[in-house]
Amino acid sequence: MSEPTMAGRPAKPAADELGVDLRTLDWRRAAGGAGGAGAVEVAFTGPWVLLRTEGDGGHVSVFDHHEWDCFVQGAKAGEFDRAAT
Repeated sequence: MSEPTMAGRPAKPAADELGVDLRTLDWRRAAGGAGGAGAVEVAFTGPWVLLRTEGDGGHVSVFDHHEWDCFVQGAKAGEFDRAAT
């Protein structure tokens, strides 16, 4: 299991510690997004939101819903526009 965080709360689990078969999740891409290698996909499972890049070799990032909501709000507000150029 992951190490405790500095705040004393349990750390988020790694994707392989979630106890779900990642292959069976409903992975979604942005509407109109390109498919194939490099496409970003998201899946929701219980309290976790999972993010992966197609063709990345299996790395999956794990977020809680609060983190995901903050990310989506930031993206909508243009906070990441400079990173995309």
